Order: sequence, then C-alpha cells, then structure tokens
Amino acid sequence: MKTIYLNGVMLDRCSVFVAMLARKFIVALPGWSGTDPDPDVHLINPLARLGQPTAALVHDHARRVAEQTAVLAGSLAADLTAVPVGFAPDWQVPAGYVESALVPRVDQMLSRETDFRRFHAEHPVDLVLSGADYGSVARVVVLAARELAIPTLNIEHGFFFSRFDPELVTDKAVLPTVFASEYANLDNALEVAGFAGQNSANPAAATRFLALGTPVETVAAACPDRDEALASLGLTGDRKKVLLLGSWIEARAVNNLIQGQLETIAAYEDLLGSLAGSGLGDDVELLIKLHPVEAHPDVFPGVKAALENLAAGLGLPAPRVYQDSVAELMSACDVVVSLGFSSLMYDAFQLGKPAVVLALPFLAPSAQPNWRTELSAPLRAGVLTAVENGTEVWTEVQACFTTGRQAELAAARERLSRTHDLKFQSVEAKSAAIIGWIEELLAD
Repeated sequence: MKTIYLNGVMLDRCSVFVAMLARKFIVALPGWSGTDPDPDVHLINPLARLGQPTAALVHDHARRVAEQTAVLAGSLAADLTAVPVGFAPDWQVPAGYVESALVPRVDQMLSRETDFRRFHAEHPVDLVLSGADYGSVARVVVLAARELAIPTLNIEHGFFFSRFDPELVTDKAVLPTVFASEYANLDNALEVAGFAGQNSANPAAATRFLALGTPVETVAAACPDRDEALASLGLTGDRKKVLLLGSWIEARAVNNLIQGQLETIAAYEDLLGSLAGSGLGDDVELLIKLHPVEAHPDVFPGVKAALENLAAGLGLPAPRVYQDSVAELMSACDVVVSLGFSSLMYDAFQLGKPAVVLALPFLAPSAQPNWRTELSAPLRAGVLTAVENGTEVWTEVQACFTTGRQAELAAARERLSRTHDLKFQSVEAKSAAIIGWIEELLAD
C-alpha cells in the first residue's frame, strides 16, 4: 500500500478528505494521536515510528539552527527598523531581540525537515501532500521531498476569491503566491485561470495546477437561517451587521515575519477610527471573526481586549469578537469585510453577501492604476469591491445597504456563476476526485 505524508494539512477542515484518503493509502500524519477501530483506515503518526536521534544528529541540528539564525538575523533587524508603523523613530533593536524571535522558528523548520527525512529513510514515502506550502514551515518538507524525487501535491484550504490574479501583478507591487509543490489543487477553473500566468524562477520546476475542488465543507453549506444564527450568537436584528474577517499573511521568508502583523494592527486602528468618524457607529453592529492564528487560546484574550479598548477609546460600542462560529456569523451579517485575502470571501459570494476587501499596504498593487477593478475576475465582474483604507470601507458598506446596490450585486453574481460554472459540490465528491487523481499518479 502506498504511503502519503501529510504536511501542514488542516485536519479540522479536511477530516472527511483525510478519512477517505486513509481508506486507500497509508496516511502518515505528524502529531496524530487518535485511534480508529476501523481496520480499513490506515492512519499512522510518523513521529511515533522514529527512535531517538543520534548524538551526531542532535549536534548537526544545533549547528544548522545557529547558522541559519545568523544568516537571517541581519535581514530581520533591518526590517524591524524600516517598517512604517509600530516603533518610535529612534527605536533600536535590543540585544538578542532578533535571535529570540528567530531561533524557535528556525528550530521548528529544521526539525520538520529532519523528521521527514528520517521517516522516509525507514518508511519510504510515495507522495507528500501539503497545505499552504508557500509557508516557511510546510515549504521545507516539500523542498526536501523534491530533492528526494518524491511527488508533491499542494491542497489549498479554500478558494481565495479576493486574491489578485498573479499574471496581472507586476514585480513592483504585490508578489504572486509561489507554490513549492509540483502540483497545486485549487477549487475551480476560475481559480486555476487566475494562476495560469504564474511563472516560477525556475521554469522547469513550475507548478502545474489542478481544478479538482477544495476538500473542505464550505461554510455556505453549513449556514443556519438568519434568525437561528442571530439567536445562537445572542444578537438581535435591530442593527445592520458588518462582519470583519481577520486574515493572516504567512511569511514567505522568515525575516518577513513582522511586517504583515504590524500592518494588520494599523488596519484595525484605521477601521475603528474611521467608523467612529463616519456617523455609522450607532447604526451598525461590528462583528469581528479573528483568523485561527489570532484566535488561538493563548492569543485570543489579548487581541479581544485590545480591540475592545480601542473601540472604547473612540467612543464606539464594543465590537463582538469571535474565535469561531463562522457559519452563524456569515448567516447573520449584512456585509462582509476582509483584511486582505480570505478564503471565506467565496462563501460570502455563495451566500449572496456584499463583500469588501481592504488591501493591506504591502498587498495593494499601487503600481497598477486600475487595480481596484481589474486585477481579478471577481473585481472585474463587480461581485466584490477592493478599497485601500477604512474611510473607503465604510463608504462602500453604506452603499451596500441600498436596494440598488443589492440588485446590481445579485445580477453580477449570477453572470459570474454562469460564465465560470461556479456551483456547489459536496466535500465527498471533491475528495473522491482528488483521491482518483492521486491513484492515477501513483499507479505502478
């Protein structure tokens, strides 16, 4: 039986897919600690199969962590003093600050790579299946697999409906996502078309794109009706509901860890400040769904308190801040606003919700004068709007409340769906399509 190594796949979102996959292959899932009495399910924890590393391996790992940290430290220190927000002009990098930030990350990356190589040496891997392989931690395993001539497939965890088409963005503006895997499976033909013009630095290693469907249960499929959603969230229908979706920009290189997070903080400050000055503060109820990274139990209390304190300082009612309840929030809201890219914008499209994308500074392709309407098919179709600052967000939100704008959006959604055959598929059907493709790839 062939062995598939899962690398950074979100098990909570892909549980149906993984269960179906484990009936066809041995699935090595690092960190998996469950048991399944079904003898037809072949899930193993590769780390549990490894013995203690030798003293030589431990010594080599420590050497590599020190070397890589030293290489990256200068770049990160320069980034910290150059970012536009978050530090006083005369702020200096404290001694040891950079190294303390880098060492855990570098250690984690190199440990993932070493564990994978050790497992493959004892139990040959036939395919590495990754999630978000452009992230630094998942990427190291993919690069090691390609060096070992193991096929690699990236499975995206959602259709990033609001992402700018890579072939339309210049190198003077936002960079396209660069996949490390040989193959990347996306949600549909529209998404594949958006990546069709992407070129790798090494054309011989360019990623080939598939449109087999994202193997997750969509939020749109699980949404309760609005009254039920409001009741479960403890909300009433007396004010318009604006759902703000947090996003997370995974660093493509370790020395870029800080920039996106600082710009996210600035975006929250801008959004709440401009809401306070818009005259809408008493008319809308702001619901904030944090990204899973921000919603981590160790992080959430601090982020929630910071947002509530920010609102109080501006004279605004406290926003409702959530770790989860995505389906209920999507059903309850009247307009969806996303900080940068979010896979949930496609769910908003499926549910017929007006949607606004706030492009963070390092995402906004300012080199393209007409980027707000031309840099993606959904923007060209008019089913969502891209803006640059909080004032523009609230102007657009207010317009979305009007009957005329709602009619325009409904007609635009219908045209885009018909043109690109955008339709609902069950998670089982999408999972079966991916598994069938894998079976063909790995056929003897």
